[in-house]
This record gives sequence, C-alpha cells and structure tokens, in this order.
Amino acid sequence: MNLKTPSGLSFAPSVKAMVSSLFNPCGTESGFYRVKAGGILFFRGNGEPWFFYVANRHGEFFPVSCAKQSDGRTVYFHALSSNDDELTGFGSMGMNATEDFIKEQVAKLR
Repeated sequence: MNLKTPSGLSFAPSVKAMVSSLFNPCGTESGFYRVKAGGILFFRGNGEPWFFYVANRHGEFFPVSCAKQSDGRTVYFHALSSNDDELTGFGSMGMNATEDFIKEQVAKLR
C-alpha cells in the first residue's frame, strides 16, 4: 500500500515497487518506506533516509527529519526541518491535524 504526505508525495512499500513506478503512466513514487518499531521511516529514491513518522508506545504521533551519518547510522532530529516541513506539506497544518494525519497513515498499515 502506498502512503502519501499532505503535499501529495507518494511512497511505495518497497524499493522494487518504487522502481516499477518509474514506468507507470500514473506517476512515479517519491521514494519508499519501511515500518519500524516506533513508526514509519521514509526514504528518498536514492535510498537515503528522509523523514520519519513517529508513532510510539506513548501514543505520540509526529513527523521528524532524519539523515544518514558518515558511519551509516540514521540520526533522527527533534522535528521536521523547515525545508522538509514545506516539501511534505505539514507546514500548512496545525498540530492536531498533523497528529490525526499520521495516525491515519499508521492505521492503514495495521
């Protein structure tokens, strides 16, 4: 199942599905995602971590930016960068609307 951001960016459930979308007349995916213990990790088309939907055991739902360090580990920020905020469309949403949107996306995968 593909997931979308509020701005309409679409993400495939796997690298294979993302690559297949390159030849789809309906459009190309922006990247792919992986479900993790504490949420959903979204990757750019080149495989670099981009942002993460936090959906943790404390009932918190919010997006954060992330990046790959030189040692290969992923570092998670405390919030979305201003650029990511604008690209994903969360910048134009309030806190409650953002939380509800992420809850809905997470529920689609359960």
